Order: sequence, then structure tokens, then C-alpha cells
Amino acid sequence: MKSLLIELKHQKAYHLIKQLEALDLIRVVENQPPGSQSLSKQFSGKLSKETANKMLSKVEKERDQWDKRLTY
Repeated sequence: MKSLLIELKHQKAYHLIKQLEALDLIRVVENQPPGSQSLSKQFSGKLSKETANKMLSKVEKERDQWDKRLTY
């Protein structure tokens, strides 16, 4: 099923939505308050694979440089 985010501009619209839900034509899902999800779920899939791979390779290079400094 397709999900939509709807901003209601009038109280009558809320009653219409509730009537559609009562007719079992739609299902109303209440908004979850921000922060109720874990950070990993909030940010999951936000970076492209390419960007994530670039960041990962940069971090690995910096770790290698750090390790080399510690061995001297």
C-alpha cells in the first residue's frame, strides 16, 4: 500500500479522515515523536553507497596513519 503524509488545514478534514478510517478505506498512523527511534534507524539509508564507501575508505586511511604514528 502507498503511504501519504497529509497536513490537515481544517478540523472538518480530521472528521472526514476518521470517517474514511471507520469505513475501512484507510488506516490512520499517528506520528511518532522525534527521537523515539534509535539513531541507526533514523539515519539508515540516508547516504548513498558511493558516499558511504568514500567515507569508509577515508576513515580506514586515517586509522592506518594513526597506527603508523603509534609504532614509531
